[in-house]
Amino acid sequence: MSRPGLWTAGTDLLSRRGALLVTAAAVALGATLFFSVFGAGEGPARSAGADSFSRSALGYHALAAFLEQAGATVVATRYQPLASVGPQAGLVLLEPPTDPDLAEDVRQLVEGALDRGAPVLVVLPERSWQVDAWEPSRVARVDPVTVGRLAGLVAVVTGVAGEEAVDGEDASDVHTTPRRSVRGLARQHWEGPLAEGARVALVEPQTLPLEGSDMEPELFGDLGSVVLRDRERRLTLVTDPDLLNNHGIGRGDNALVARRLFLEPTAGGPAPAVWVIDETLHGFERAPSVARELLAFPLSLFTLQVALLAIVAIWSAVRRFGSPLPLPPRIPGGTATLLENTARLLDMGGHHGVTLHGYLEAVVDRAGEALGVGVGEGRRDRITRLSAAARQRGVGEDLEDIARRVAALGRRLGDGATAERERGDAFILARRLHRWCEEVLDGAR
Repeated sequence: MSRPGLWTAGTDLLSRRGALLVTAAAVALGATLFFSVFGAGEGPARSAGADSFSRSALGYHALAAFLEQAGATVVATRYQPLASVGPQAGLVLLEPPTDPDLAEDVRQLVEGALDRGAPVLVVLPERSWQVDAWEPSRVARVDPVTVGRLAGLVAVVTGVAGEEAVDGEDASDVHTTPRRSVRGLARQHWEGPLAEGARVALVEPQTLPLEGSDMEPELFGDLGSVVLRDRERRLTLVTDPDLLNNHGIGRGDNALVARRLFLEPTAGGPAPAVWVIDETLHGFERAPSVARELLAFPLSLFTLQVALLAIVAIWSAVRRFGSPLPLPPRIPGGTATLLENTARLLDMGGHHGVTLHGYLEAVVDRAGEALGVGVGEGRRDRITRLSAAARQRGVGEDLEDIARRVAALGRRLGDGATAERERGDAFILARRLHRWCEEVLDGAR
């Protein structure tokens, strides 16, 4: 007996409350599809440092955008960069850290890429910076990197440091120690394959000495080399970051030098079709995670939609704990039920005139007792006296008129008039009679 009640309750719950969740789930699904097609997604990381995400003067966002417009494929990877490099996919290290504790990480990336036959391009740092604590996309302070730390990094990249990490504070190899020019010597003549027909613009360039190095200079001046290449190992070293960063790539013909550097073939082989920029050394490493992608915009809308649908499904199928709920009684108790059933029986009998005549007699007896009209008088006389008394009290309804219509309704019933019309007339007369009785007993309204 309890199953129909539970099923009805579950159906009502789904239809009333579940409809809201279904609507929300449908909206979330539509928003997911819309933003998946037209949205920009989570977007790159916010940064102000020397990386491909940064739009500050120190960053390389302009370089990545320039290479993509020039036809190259640029991938900024945040997880296992060596898995993406090869003979046709080169590795780019933009200003790797000079911290000796990270020297082994830099060495593993460079040697791992070279072992896979991938070209490697390393841009040496010239400055260290501190990011604004209140605005991560702004640089609060810039300091020069010590020459000793730079020399240690050059030794790690070029393989001079051997198997042990280089301390970098005291550089003993002259050809691994960078030089920094002063402003008075900044304007110099640049030579090399990358400088042909190009006006290189560098202010106070950072260079490496020409003597004693196994790498061939591709762009050099009076003070030393800015770009050096090891053609056999396909290793390229850029000593001055201002040649390629956002601050310098738009100066002079530096963009032309960048195009030749990345896109034109060299004696070491053709230019790779893909350049993979490592961002793990800059602290942006992030392992792939299905859960994180599902919770990130815009897939988070799809996750919300699935969760809402799951709630609807569970909610609609849940069963109540404890004993079964009692079913409602087939016939409710109380006087209201008795009156309703009596009225239905009288209506089904069809004797509306007889019922209305009895109601008239009851109203006349009640009003006569209240107004002191004698019970022994005839029915017509009592109605006449009650009607006169009601008019004196300002009652709007006329009891005599009601009595005549009740008598006429009884005659129409005997004559066989349509039941629907009789029912309507009887209802109107009953309401008039009830209103007359209330006004007589309680006063006109």
